[in-house]
Amino acid sequence: MTHNQYPAPEQATIMEADASAWHNRVDGLMADGAHIITVRGAGTINGIDPGAAEGATKLLTDYVTQLAEGGAPVALMFDGDEDNREKPDVGSVFGGIADAFKDTPNVTALAAQQKSWYYPKSEGGSLESAAGTPYETYVFPDDMPGSHAALTQSGKLVAYPKFEEVFVGPAGKIAFDQLKDLSDKAATRPPESGPVSVTIVETPNNANLTPILVGQLAAAPDEQAKAKVQAKIDQRRAQPLGALFSPEGQFTVDQAQYPGLAFKITPVGITEK
Repeated sequence: MTHNQYPAPEQATIMEADASAWHNRVDGLMADGAHIITVRGAGTINGIDPGAAEGATKLLTDYVTQLAEGGAPVALMFDGDEDNREKPDVGSVFGGIADAFKDTPNVTALAAQQKSWYYPKSEGGSLESAAGTPYETYVFPDDMPGSHAALTQSGKLVAYPKFEEVFVGPAGKIAFDQLKDLSDKAATRPPESGPVSVTIVETPNNANLTPILVGQLAAAPDEQAKAKVQAKIDQRRAQPLGALFSPEGQFTVDQAQYPGLAFKITPVGITEK
């Protein structure tokens, strides 16, 4: 596939380990001068407060609108959970942004998904938002080094001057590994490009999930199962804003450990519907 040949919107590209189709696509985006944003986010057990998820979606939609003014190309990249508006997390935020730009040809939503995380509505189909907006979808083998973030923050992307990342919601501990990988790869960036911009959209977790977990705890069949559920409840209580923040809302990441990154914290609180 050359960078001028794109997959059909309703069809996923199932790749081998070399992921050449994805890398060719990235080459094309960079050749076009696209602004490229990878969106990462909340752990499933945290979720995002529904009102805050709506606020985060609007915040990022407004940002992409500014970038895309005058027809400038923008690519939005994602690897994560399904868009479930009833239990919103980063998948819901990404889906809402994709919906907003479904008729905007210079804004492209792409998903690079590990095979075991691939959840199409139909066999071989593209991933899509809850409203049915398809993402340009690439599926890669589970054993690819770098896990499910291998392609959306590849060394090639991180070295590109117009690449940035956004973390949305109360992220889990995996965020630290992803930030370390991103910072290490940033050493390949041209000096004039500076560090990689990383925006942290701070939101409360979804309190609606707590009764569900409490019910699971009561129904757990043995002590081992109870301990697993209790650990989830304890994590949510100790980190209501996720692993990157104190319970009081202080950003607790030691930025000196990530010299290749420039952090920007953007709080989005609970909003009334």
